Amino acid sequence: AIRGAVLHKLIEEVLTGEIEEAAAVLEARGFVLLAQLGPPEAGAVPDPAEMAMTALRALRLPGVAEHRTSLVPELTLYGARDAGRTLTAGRADAVAVAAGRAILAFDWKSDVAPTAADRQAYAGQLLQYLEAVGAQRGAVVYLTLGELDWIER
Repeated sequence: AIRGAVLHKLIEEVLTGEIEEAAAVLEARGFVLLAQLGPPEAGAVPDPAEMAMTALRALRLPGVAEHRTSLVPELTLYGARDAGRTLTAGRADAVAVAAGRAILAFDWKSDVAPTAADRQAYAGQLLQYLEAVGAQRGAVVYLTLGELDWIER
């Protein structure tokens, strides 16, 4: 969980321009974020160098890289389906916007080995985000694996 939180924050800060997109900068920021989060409850401490490289690789993946300049990170969203009976509230990790409209949504996942059930659940979550922002397409981005699962509405 700590690794996922740090990866999300590193990518967010690159997209907002808060930090430079460079391995050394991301690694240093990873150390700071880990210190702020405190020691993990159990297990090994995530490696800031690995997280820096994972974040860089994700931002350079085909499908993500070509939309970098239009990505709005951590977009809060709300939506309603079924005549308002089903409400959605969440935060899309990144939404590509063109001409004032959402065209793609991305959901970063830090799983090391997502199961088929995990992938199905994540696809369902992304579909809700797509509906809420009005985009027709999006991707679940598996940061560790360097893979994208494209989802269409």
